[in-house]
Amino acid sequence: MLSEDDDPSKTNTEKPEDQSVASKGRIFGDYELIEEIAHGGMGVVWRAQQLSLRRTVAVKMLLLGQFASESAIERFKREAAAAASLRHPAIVTIHDVGEFEGQHYFSMEFVEGRTLADAVAYAHQHGVIHRDIKPSNILLDIGGGDGQLAIYDASTGEAAMDDFPLHPSSRAGLYRIQVDPTGNRVLAMGRNGLARVYEIATAKPVTPFLEHPLVQEENTLYGAFSPNGERVFSGDDHGVVRVWSVPEGRLLRTWTNAHNGPVNFVLSHPKARFVVTLAADGSAKRWDPEKMEPQDHPLQLDGPGGHGAISPDGKKLMAACWKTGDLTLWDLEDGRLLHRFPRFGEVSFSGFSPDGTRMVTGWMDGFVRVWDVASGTLLHATPSGGRNPRTGYSLDGRFIAAAGSEGLSVRDAETGEPVTPTLVPQWGERYINGFAFLPNGSAIVGGGGYGKLWNLEPMERLPAEWTRLDPRLSVPRRDDAATARQIDLEPFYNQLLKRGGHDFSNVDFSELPMGTQTIEGVTFDLRGLIQLNSAHSYYVRSYPPSVTGIPIRQGCRRLHMLHAAQFAGGEKSKRTSVGRYVLHFADGQQAELPMVIGEDLDEWWFTKSEPDRLKHATRAWKSKSPVGMSVSHRLSLWKRTYENPRPGVEIASIDFVSAMRVAAPFLVAITVE
Repeated sequence: MLSEDDDPSKTNTEKPEDQSVASKGRIFGDYELIEEIAHGGMGVVWRAQQLSLRRTVAVKMLLLGQFASESAIERFKREAAAAASLRHPAIVTIHDVGEFEGQHYFSMEFVEGRTLADAVAYAHQHGVIHRDIKPSNILLDIGGGDGQLAIYDASTGEAAMDDFPLHPSSRAGLYRIQVDPTGNRVLAMGRNGLARVYEIATAKPVTPFLEHPLVQEENTLYGAFSPNGERVFSGDDHGVVRVWSVPEGRLLRTWTNAHNGPVNFVLSHPKARFVVTLAADGSAKRWDPEKMEPQDHPLQLDGPGGHGAISPDGKKLMAACWKTGDLTLWDLEDGRLLHRFPRFGEVSFSGFSPDGTRMVTGWMDGFVRVWDVASGTLLHATPSGGRNPRTGYSLDGRFIAAAGSEGLSVRDAETGEPVTPTLVPQWGERYINGFAFLPNGSAIVGGGGYGKLWNLEPMERLPAEWTRLDPRLSVPRRDDAATARQIDLEPFYNQLLKRGGHDFSNVDFSELPMGTQTIEGVTFDLRGLIQLNSAHSYYVRSYPPSVTGIPIRQGCRRLHMLHAAQFAGGEKSKRTSVGRYVLHFADGQQAELPMVIGEDLDEWWFTKSEPDRLKHATRAWKSKSPVGMSVSHRLSLWKRTYENPRPGVEIASIDFVSAMRVAAPFLVAITVE
């Protein structure tokens, strides 16, 4: 699928200062580039002055410039052509498409807006699906005074990659997702008794939350679409089965005594003949989808029903028992047990191939196994690279996806070998809990707390987008009040302050004042943070182990660092060094500042009983609201001040280095005095 040029592992994922245009006021052909206004995984957009016509325009160019692959250039041209084919007041006009000194670009108006909904609807009517609706793709027309919006970055839909919160109120995160048979909507289910239906094209909710009347922590709601996508059948931890209207978000029917225990899985017959529920009481039941009455006697499984799948012809049921590892195949027409498969430990989500001749299963041992349905024999087994992978076939039968603790990979259905690089969880999100193929077989919806849309061909941009700062949420501009004393860390930021996903608890720093702020008598530039990797790679594996060459270029008496660490755990009592700062002086000498837990910094979570002063640091900022999964925890940042013994010698740069222990240090700001 991928040529060497398209290999994501060979693509530079950082902002290429030399490869693209990066200097303010530079002449670029017929344009003077004024300032960068948007930055994405594929391109960068500048506000510019067109010299020949003396008008302000927006110029978009490929991020990698002359080093972009042929497929990236071709996709960029298709994007320009798609946008140029549309004429609507709310969609910007494409002026010019060209190439200058090896840099491909196109220019467009800047900005005449109407409404976002009108623009999206118009684009859809003309066959252009914009799958990148995001803040950096929407400009507010301040000059016109009408405060309306315009889309300026149309997409062909081939490089689809939406990012939208599936469970903004969930503290336990996304549990499972399902795409409706039309491929237009996704059902997202969480561990907090909530579920919601979203339009895939716009990433907007179709309904209010489908909510259990008595929402409780760990009260999971499991659901399945009807074949026409107009209804959702759900079950929950109280053994209740319900039917919901998707267009209205309204509860239609309730069956309160469906099972003598939690309903662990819900399945819908491909032709709407019945609904199947699997429960912790060890039974699987068929229900009339209209009356929601049992159709026959329940199947008695080998253990608590964990999950299952109905064959494409609707005649067979694959039932899996999570804890016992029992995997069985049943005839749904006469209730016969067809096969009992070997155990390999706990079994995860599984599925049938589109033709119904094969099954794929994931297991706690990390292997993906493919079975022949007729004989029950194992065809092949390949390691997924992580524990407990969720598995499933694409609807054209060519691919198998495996998602789990180490991300998501797409595999050849015949051999089981990976055909794409692993898409690792984004910036500390928990492992990928759910995914689904779209009906066209080309794209996957997946998420850990956010929904994302990928295309399998081409794949060159996806890993870069998935493993670095999300370009959809831009860092605020540096305040005019900021001076050289407040070190500009923006080129090194790899996480935002006002966004969840810093760890598995969706912690963020929304309460932290942004911009130039004085904290504990020191003025800091607060706009983002630099997160480092650690031995706790389960959550922070995609971060770098170090960031080097942070420019200081001045002498000082003191250095003030605003920082903290994730996952300190038992290291707090051991006074463990979790990293260090390395100061590079202009005369070639170096100095190292250790980051010792309990002395120079501490974990970002704290309770009221914990001290605010350490040996070398002070708790400089505290959140007021609880964070994460505990009502007793608050967030905090620590100020570490270093007395420089060589104030007369310029500090050229600083390195920020992780010791790769359990705790993962992060840096918010540096100020010199």
